Amino acid sequence: SSDLTNSLPNFPSEKSLIYNEENWRVLPISRRLQNRQVDIGDTAPANTERFIKALQSSAQGIQVDFDDGNCPTFYNQIKGIYNVWEAVNNKLPGIPPISKAPVLMLRPRAWNMVEHNMMVNGREIPGPIFDYGLLMYHVGKILYEDDSGPLFYLSKMDSSSEARLWDR
Repeated sequence: SSDLTNSLPNFPSEKSLIYNEENWRVLPISRRLQNRQVDIGDTAPANTERFIKALQSSAQGIQVDFDDGNCPTFYNQIKGIYNVWEAVNNKLPGIPPISKAPVLMLRPRAWNMVEHNMMVNGREIPGPIFDYGLLMYHVGKILYEDDSGPLFYLSKMDSSSEARLWDR
């Protein structure tokens, strides 16, 4: 549906009580994200050479794209997750420790993408669950301990109900 009223977007009125509560606040932004003057966008982690160059840059952040910027084939997803693991564990040549490298803003696939190579109870799983699950399992704790995340860039949200999926 399109809005032809030229009015500004607003929160749904049935939620207005929540937004005025003092305890309804987001957490402070991560220290490493407070001074972001240069970010590198749409970096495909499966492209090892370009990923290393981004990690060696003076940018404050890198959008590590597991969605359309990565051509999300199964091979690219696994190679990209492996390259992130290598970076976080200081295994890639010539990059600083992850606490000194640009912040990794991990972007899993959108909800419309399916991972055909992973099944749970006989059903293919949503691509973002596959990406998020493997990234959190393999690098989440280390990123957290190094004050470097884990930070996820969640794009293409169509509704508040879709956002709630990430909050569970």
